[in-house]
Amino acid sequence: NSDDINAVSGEGDSLWAVTNGGGTLLWDLGSFELDKFLKSQPDLYSDEEDTSATVRVWIRDELLTNSFTSVAVGPSDTVWLGCNEGINVIDTSSGNAWEFGISTFTVSNSPLPSNQITAIQARPGTGEVWIGTQNAGIAVYDVDTGTWDVYSTADGLASNSINCIYFDTHERAWVGTDSGVTQINMNFDPWTYGTYTTADGLPSNFVTGVLEVPCCWIWFTTDNGAARVDLNNCLLYTSDAADE
Repeated sequence: NSDDINAVSGEGDSLWAVTNGGGTLLWDLGSFELDKFLKSQPDLYSDEEDTSATVRVWIRDELLTNSFTSVAVGPSDTVWLGCNEGINVIDTSSGNAWEFGISTFTVSNSPLPSNQITAIQARPGTGEVWIGTQNAGIAVYDVDTGTWDVYSTADGLASNSINCIYFDTHERAWVGTDSGVTQINMNFDPWTYGTYTTADGLPSNFVTGVLEVPCCWIWFTTDNGAARVDLNNCLLYTSDAADE
């Protein structure tokens, strides 16, 4: 097992977490029961866990790994898990953990541009799941139509190495990369792209996280501190300036 949580995603009373070697976890926040999903590896399975009253362990060979990098609750009762070997999609429509279906997307069976998955987010109000990769941009899968699109620096991304993806409440996607953060404005057709870098005031171009807070602020975390942008005037402030 591992206490290293790489990512979490939740909806309602269900909270999913992926770990560094300890499998995939599903907490019921109402009952506080825990389901643990492991790829079949004897060194990670114990009879003691199996007999616990509150922890249920499920060995599922369909899983690509026990070390996932990202997780997102998606549309149509799906949960998306990203790792360095591709993507597992868990179908939770049965409502019972022992009956969950698990499918796989990799470069060999889909248009996914890379198996190295670094970020996954579901776009609110749509059937789209956005998938960030280490070196091949973003793949967008539409659960409703089963179609794929791929976006890269050729479309306007700051880099093809994606660290995070975030959707704000104004139909904009924010993509953190190793070369700054790109704003994709989806209110226009075609979409418009703009990028913030250290030249605009970011403390570092390596953007690790994005969060919207009221009112009209978007915060960025980097490997060298934080910054925020005021969407009313498009001015960028470092964490020090924001505290003044």
